[in-house]
Amino acid sequence: ARRHAPLLLAALLALTGAALRERLTYGLPGVLLPALCLLALQRGGPWPLLASLDVLLANLGPRLLGALAAPQPRDLLIVAACLGAVPLGLWLLRTPLPARLHVPAVGRWAYFFYPLHMLAIAAADRLLHAH
Repeated sequence: ARRHAPLLLAALLALTGAALRERLTYGLPGVLLPALCLLALQRGGPWPLLASLDVLLANLGPRLLGALAAPQPRDLLIVAACLGAVPLGLWLLRTPLPARLHVPAVGRWAYFFYPLHMLAIAAADRLLHAH
């Protein structure tokens, strides 16, 4: 029973995510992403590709889906970022950094990252759509 507990928990979370997908920002793909990333990190094989496709699915809302019919540079950058995020993350996890590039452990400093990265995305959007 102990061996099956993680699988049961994963199944319960997937079912809950599927039931609540309309209320979740990134839907069921967002619920599945942490598990797919863990499988990609631990097992390799097809999992990094599946995790990358899941990132794209999580971000493929009506706006981006419609824009891909006649993509602008911004749309192609979004797709490239989605497909490249998992391989880049795996590479960063597996590549030792030089001592001068020490990254502190994630702590309270990380709370500032989210609003700053949203600001960077908004700035990039304005630059790409400046006429």
